[in-house]
Amino acid sequence: MTARPSATAIAHALLPHLKRRVSERPRFLLGLAGPPGAGKSDLANALAAVFERDSRAGTAVVVGMDGFHLH
Repeated sequence: MTARPSATAIAHALLPHLKRRVSERPRFLLGLAGPPGAGKSDLANALAAVFERDSRAGTAVVVGMDGFHLH
């Protein structure tokens, strides 16, 4: 059985793609979809943290959608 990469490792791998996207269009939305427990929130938080470390504070915002359908 192979170990699943951490959300931080995935975020670091995606950083060049995000930076390229930001250079093309400074504002954009990135949506993550998957089944419950897949690690979407962990990945979103890791992406925001890695991106902000590489850029400036306030450039990435995570908007949680957990339970949005219950309101």
